[in-house]
Amino acid sequence: MAQVSNKKKLELVLDVKEHEGWLFIQKVMQDEMMSAANRLADTPNMSVEELHFRRGAMWAARKLIEIPSVLAAKLENDVAMEVLQAEEVYKQGR
Repeated sequence: MAQVSNKKKLELVLDVKEHEGWLFIQKVMQDEMMSAANRLADTPNMSVEELHFRRGAMWAARKLIEIPSVLAAKLENDVAMEVLQAEEVYKQGR
């Protein structure tokens, strides 16, 4: 992707966050996390390795679901910082 402003990146991330396809993926991942949690609860004799694997899978699914929100927050901060820096440059130039 060529040079894209943080404001444009934020718009793209927010578009993805509200896109029907992303909402579908988010729902599937939430269902998978619930299913994995139920398997943890329903399998008392699970090995430690399998327990860690399932916990890791649930963590990864949660992190995937959070990507747009985390990225949007970062970009919002970057845009706000750019605005403040531009205001500071403007004030110094007066």
